[in-house]
Amino acid sequence: MMLRFPNFNPIRLCRVEGIRWAKALGALLLVVLGVSGGLAGCGKSGPQTVYVSGTVTYQGKPLTSGTVTFLPVDSQKGRSGMGKIDSNGRYVAMTSETIQGLLPGDYVVTVSAFKAPIADLSPAKSAAADNLAVPARYTNPTTSPLKLSLSAGERSKTFDITLEEK
Repeated sequence: MMLRFPNFNPIRLCRVEGIRWAKALGALLLVVLGVSGGLAGCGKSGPQTVYVSGTVTYQGKPLTSGTVTFLPVDSQKGRSGMGKIDSNGRYVAMTSETIQGLLPGDYVVTVSAFKAPIADLSPAKSAAADNLAVPARYTNPTTSPLKLSLSAGERSKTFDITLEEK
């Protein structure tokens, strides 16, 4: 003898339960993807850099324009960086347009500053030594006495530069 339930339809029941399970799994999948996607954005991306800033002075006064360039001693292990000197003589080193700071390592530092804006000069005069606002030895990496060492554990470093006549 078989028991019969008047409103019981096993196919309908499977369809309804299947839809409920599909909805539950879909919701769970959205939660898992949302959490893992959120975690993927956490933390720092890119190389670990050391924030380097300072002031550049020459003849007892801050330079009002120019560039500080950081060239790795071992170009195979490092990346160069630069900082624009503002009107107060301050700079912040950048490894790229979006990466502030420098990679740990040893650097030769150069400083370039001109008496007249290069755009106002002819190409021959813009390269002339008499247009330099700083001693020429600071503009060349082979003659610059400026050196900087950054270790991996450092978070920031102040590197003030005082340029002197020889």
